Amino acid sequence: MFNDRLNVSVLVNVINIFREIEKNVKKLDSKERLINSHGIYLLAHLLFLNISKSKIYNPQFDSIGYINNEFSEDFNRYTKRLVNAYDEISPNNKFPYLFSKTLNTVDK
Repeated sequence: MFNDRLNVSVLVNVINIFREIEKNVKKLDSKERLINSHGIYLLAHLLFLNISKSKIYNPQFDSIGYINNEFSEDFNRYTKRLVNAYDEISPNNKFPYLFSKTLNTVDK
């Protein structure tokens, strides 16, 4: 049922990275947060593809080292791409903009 290479260290690494994704999505501005929170699994998929399976399945892979060094740059690149893709695909859907304005007034 599961991949033979799946083990505890792989799961710990994946969970550490996914938790970091969730934590950083919550820190985004309201429009970006709304779009990326709905696309969090796509965002995670893109980040994991960027890391590559060979690194993730390697028992020596250090997810904390990745989070401290490369994660921020990768996260920013892919969150911006998701927002740009949303804007290009749905230019007439202004709901996130209206909702983000509402969130901004509530936050203040």
